[in-house]
Amino acid sequence: MGNLNKFVRKETLLARDASKILLPHQFYYPQLFTVADRFTNEKREDFQNYLNQGNDESKEMMIYVHIPFCDAHCSFCSFDKAYDLNEISKYVDCLISELEYYAQCPYFSRKIIKSIHFGGGTPTILPPEQMERIVKGIYGNFNVEKNAIMNIEGSATTLWRKEILDYIKSNNFSRVSVGIQTFDEKTRAFYGSSASLGDVWKTLYLLKNKSIVTYIDVMYGYPLFNETYSDYNRVMKDIETAADIGVDGIEFGQLYPFYNPMEQVIKSRNMQFPGKQELITLIQDATQFMYNHGYTQLTQYGFVHSEGEIILENAYYGKDGKNMDCLALGSGAFGSLGEWKYRNLFYRRYMESKGNRYLQLKHLSKYEMKMSGIVGFPKTLGISKDALERVNDNQPFKDTLQQLLNAEMLEEEERIYTLTRKGKCYIDNIYMALMSEEERKNILKTMKIHIIE
Repeated sequence: MGNLNKFVRKETLLARDASKILLPHQFYYPQLFTVADRFTNEKREDFQNYLNQGNDESKEMMIYVHIPFCDAHCSFCSFDKAYDLNEISKYVDCLISELEYYAQCPYFSRKIIKSIHFGGGTPTILPPEQMERIVKGIYGNFNVEKNAIMNIEGSATTLWRKEILDYIKSNNFSRVSVGIQTFDEKTRAFYGSSASLGDVWKTLYLLKNKSIVTYIDVMYGYPLFNETYSDYNRVMKDIETAADIGVDGIEFGQLYPFYNPMEQVIKSRNMQFPGKQELITLIQDATQFMYNHGYTQLTQYGFVHSEGEIILENAYYGKDGKNMDCLALGSGAFGSLGEWKYRNLFYRRYMESKGNRYLQLKHLSKYEMKMSGIVGFPKTLGISKDALERVNDNQPFKDTLQQLLNAEMLEEEERIYTLTRKGKCYIDNIYMALMSEEERKNILKTMKIHIIE
């Protein structure tokens, strides 16, 4: 299973032979820690006062809406999920109540909503009338940009429905992201996909037939679950298939083997993962194949076939030194508003709450505020020197950049630093190395980290 919670020094993270690290699922600097950042009434009052003070700054922001309902039990998934579809209407009531609370706060009076993202779970499991309630609630309570991007995640077990396809098309959703993961039947059976390959092909055909911009997920790094399994061969075939179909984007991400049902299966069967060199070769070959077939890499995971933005990752990790506010609604959702970060309660407690719905609240220090848009730059593949110069006490950060240059993971141009081909294989390592020593120790002490030697 690799090494869990192993302390890794900064020099190790930047070494030429650095191990590939899988960071904890949903990690965003500055991290919310279970104990240190737990919710208290005092923090809630301070947060509410902050939102009630107003803000003269006109600033773009995004809204993330978490829809936990799902009809699948994929073993790799650790997102907050719910299965009783009879509770959909009540859940939407909670969402509307939550967004109306934020809407009356002066903090949002001059904010412009640039992007709306529905994640899950499976948002496309909602009846169109419930989705419409949420969309109308957002447009009716916030200043939404005229051509705002609106994305939705879906599955091959729900997207074939005519009513949801018609709703997506008629409401000009910018794109649909389909959680396919792989076209390989044995791998799909291993992780427990509810959708058959027939469902997948039908869904992709219907989306293409309606000219709906479509992204698909392709996941790599599965454990070796039988003697003939080759993650490299399977993933390269998946990428080739996606390119042949002509999907508009490929979200190419690595399996995280903790805090999900797959963790117990892996442990009980003592399953092994692909080695470091195989992963590096896979990342480089798959990336090169996508480049050769007209895809551009915009973020760590995002490859697009045409010009565009991936707002969600830019909001969570920062883009060129700047963070976009993210108002996160729904159970288990992560949000970031100015000087504050928060996470909502998980589904059952979220539904039962009569007041606040926070699980964690964190007031950022001045240093964290300055660095929150800087540290995440490996996730968005580069950073300008202008962004660095806006931070006065950035010498430790510059020292780390020099180590990255020396390790050939970063290259320097006249006004920008960008990740090299090698650096793109170690994005999570670099991400951790850019954090403070204290933060790195806390992560490695309190969370499960999978290190592939």
